[in-house]
Amino acid sequence: MVIDLVNVLIIVEHKLVLEGFKSILRRLESAVAVFACDDLATALELASTTEHFDLVIADLHMPGTQGIEGVEALRA
Repeated sequence: MVIDLVNVLIIVEHKLVLEGFKSILRRLESAVAVFACDDLATALELASTTEHFDLVIADLHMPGTQGIEGVEALRA
């Protein structure tokens, strides 16, 4: 059985929360590729070099972000 790789992007400024999400997702399934960063600028860079993300987990209240507008920029 072939399992497609699931790309997950995590954007959270708090290191403990970021590491917690990464740890949980990596335990769920070996076919999960976890991309993690602590700011929107880095997330946008990752998005420009990654084909797609199946799931985005984001802190909408990080300093220097525009909330949901910042996440919507990832879709562009």
